Amino acid sequence: MDPGTAAHRLRTDILWGFVKASNHLCHRCGKPMTRETFSIDHIVPWLDSDSPHTLFFDPNNIAYSHLACNVQDARRPNRISDEEFAAMTPQAQSKLLYQRAVQARREGRPGRYLKQPS
Repeated sequence: MDPGTAAHRLRTDILWGFVKASNHLCHRCGKPMTRETFSIDHIVPWLDSDSPHTLFFDPNNIAYSHLACNVQDARRPNRISDEEFAAMTPQAQSKLLYQRAVQARREGRPGRYLKQPS
């Protein structure tokens, strides 16, 4: 067995032990999970918080959920309405569009890449 595969199985088994100890019910839907369907979930979204590093590693912010429930409820970044966008200054609009283009490039998503705003 590949050492990487063995390490992954060991991590999964250890985490599954924690899930079983916490009654192995999904944090999102309340239904039972299996070793094959669980994932680690954050109760409070950490990425947009004031201290993302602290919130990410806070054990009180960790829960378990079905992978499908976790993905379905995943963060959808930078969702703003057309009205909110229109109310922004041209400089703020340009900065937001640039940040989104940089993120798309990092994630390997196709699209236009904008020049950095001045």
